[in-house]
Amino acid sequence: MAMSAHYPLLFGYRDLLEGDGFVAVVEICGRALLAEESEGDVWMYGVNPGAMAGGGQTPREAMAAFRSEYQAILFDFAEETTTFEAFKNQVEDFFAQTNKPNEVEWRKAVEDVRAGRVEVDWLTKQREWQQQLRVVVHKIGAPSAKDNALPREELAA
Repeated sequence: MAMSAHYPLLFGYRDLLEGDGFVAVVEICGRALLAEESEGDVWMYGVNPGAMAGGGQTPREAMAAFRSEYQAILFDFAEETTTFEAFKNQVEDFFAQTNKPNEVEWRKAVEDVRAGRVEVDWLTKQREWQQQLRVVVHKIGAPSAKDNALPREELAA
């Protein structure tokens, strides 16, 4: 399956989840590869975490499908676990799963962006990506509106 364009993405999500006996926030800064397939479909493939993907007819549709898949995985973890600690471990293990083939393609795509072979006007460029990769899971004792955050996608450069 040939791909016509690759975009190395950095994404950041913050989710509030309820499990049995706990409320948790999961903050993630990960990597994904957005690929425009030769067949006209667009897919967003996970690098970190690597075990997920989402597709659509446009980049925004692919990003939305990827985000929905990620949330569904978190909801499954919250439903499967009985303690906050078990939930936290499952999320951290999931994030640690790097998709090596996607990582190779992601690094090539970063070089294409840096060399000026790929330009995207609908994404902000972010250079310091290695410092961004992380997952933080914490238990909420007193929920607050100040903890709200919007998802983001940026082009790694």
